[in-house]
Amino acid sequence: MINNTQKITCNSNSEIELVKQLLEDRIRSVLIIYGESSLKSYGFLNKLTDQLNLHFINYYELSGIEQNNTENIIIETETSDVDAVIAVGGGTVIDNAKKICIKLPLYALPTIISSGSELNSYIFSKNKFEAGSQPKAIFFNPQLLTTLSPNYVTYSIIAVISRIIMENTNKNLEIIDSRVIELQKLIEKIYRKQSEMSCWEEVIKISNSIESCSVNCLANRISLVICRVFSIPYGASLSMIIPAWLKMRDYNPEIVNKLETWFHSQGSPIRFSEYNIEEDSFEKISSYFENESVEVSKILQFAK
Repeated sequence: MINNTQKITCNSNSEIELVKQLLEDRIRSVLIIYGESSLKSYGFLNKLTDQLNLHFINYYELSGIEQNNTENIIIETETSDVDAVIAVGGGTVIDNAKKICIKLPLYALPTIISSGSELNSYIFSKNKFEAGSQPKAIFFNPQLLTTLSPNYVTYSIIAVISRIIMENTNKNLEIIDSRVIELQKLIEKIYRKQSEMSCWEEVIKISNSIESCSVNCLANRISLVICRVFSIPYGASLSMIIPAWLKMRDYNPEIVNKLETWFHSQGSPIRFSEYNIEEDSFEKISSYFENESVEVSKILQFAK
């Protein structure tokens, strides 16, 4: 479940709001964890460190976190000189931070709307979720999301749609349909640069409303394994696995076909062949799921 005690802020001055929170929490030294150098090129990291310097908060940096890698993270990072950890990035960066700062408060600044890692304490490792540190506060910046490439705009929306589906498959189909249609309309506006900031604010709101119970769904875990094994973006992996998972569950074929058609129309794959994932790789994927290999094999066959 989502922890309602988390403070969630959404505005274009997220770095200012974060530092206000650090001062309120009497944090005087932080470790900033991030992945790509693009944060520096967009100037966001400089904005954050300028605010820290302005308020005399010491900071250290841990950069270069690899996408989709939580197996070889630096869990012995020296944190004795810091009071808190700031994770700036996507799900992998936030998961790395959760593992590093078990005894320290964690503040998250997501740079993409994806798996919802910022909303819970789970860390995905191999084929299951482990306990980690849950972010104390989350600072979304819709302006930062406007810098996403078109592919990652698509993957973000697909991730949110997929999480809605995984949460609601046993509920009224109208719930899924209405929210999916709403997200499809939002992505059209984002592509047209029409009220882009307010559209991202709506996407963030929808993402934050999704229960975290979907994280342990088999479809989600398979998608995350495929991300790790083949270095595929999370949203692209979901667009192949979610329809296959629904087919395995004998879900309404009309709805599944409609979903596949829309995923494909957005440039996201719906078959493994589009990523040159051959059938001889299925055994490797299934090996991550010793007690669920039969179900996993069926799902993979639908996605081939």
